[in-house]
Amino acid sequence: MRRSAILGPLVVVAVGCAHLAAPPPTDPVAPGPPRGGGARPRTLACEVFLLRAAEGDDLRGDGLWQFVDEQVFPEPLRRRLASHGLRAGVVSDPPPECLAGRLAPATTEPAPPADPSRVHSVLRLLPGQESELVAVAGPRRLVILEHDDDGIGGGTYEDASAIVTLVAHPGADGRTRLVLTPTVKHGAIERSWEGTDGAFRLATGPRRRGFDSLRMEIDLADHEALVVAGAGAPATTVGDAFFRDESGATAVHRLLVIRPLARALDPRFAAAGTGSGDLESLRRR
Repeated sequence: MRRSAILGPLVVVAVGCAHLAAPPPTDPVAPGPPRGGGARPRTLACEVFLLRAAEGDDLRGDGLWQFVDEQVFPEPLRRRLASHGLRAGVVSDPPPECLAGRLAPATTEPAPPADPSRVHSVLRLLPGQESELVAVAGPRRLVILEHDDDGIGGGTYEDASAIVTLVAHPGADGRTRLVLTPTVKHGAIERSWEGTDGAFRLATGPRRRGFDSLRMEIDLADHEALVVAGAGAPATTVGDAFFRDESGATAVHRLLVIRPLARALDPRFAAAGTGSGDLESLRRR
């Protein structure tokens, strides 16, 4: 494969879930550039949840989405997301009750049994480098229709996996910029030459189809979380391929939740502070 999927355990239908542990300590930081500019983190820590919700669950309706700020994304992107069966936005603290209960750490001792309705991981991401979150593991056959200004297109992807590519960038004010792109990896393993940084290298892996028009870019503080889910009636959309499971008697929907963990600030922003409120308290219980 061209890049290893670092979040394989996030395949809800296949793997159990460890309880939410207290987050590891903030990463050490490397010295800033010679002329100032603040400390630069070596890695960026983020909590990632993949939650399952059956039809009628509060996570599927206004019980959640009335508290989600979808206006953080520009209107053209929101329109494209909706036409492809997707919905995304930001929740701040305090999170809605239906979501807070699914994000809170377990308190049962000993550790509770695996919970297939919630999969949780803490990732340490290298700034600017692409990582992969596995939404649906392959091999499987995906049929996806695409809507754009020219009409309806799409294709069939054999031996496919649905992944979300994730790139994180640090901000001097303590926020983290996340860039997410729905991507399908499909077909047999192939070799190809890739050009990077003025040089070519031989890469091995399946073909990739990135839905670049659906790329989401957002700056998050450590008390905010990004929520991405499928939306609309069942159809052969990107949202269905990534976030709807029709294998059982009733449809099961998945929600992806990503929130950054607190990290060091550039000294120029330290005086203002970035209070993290209830979500930070939640993570330290």
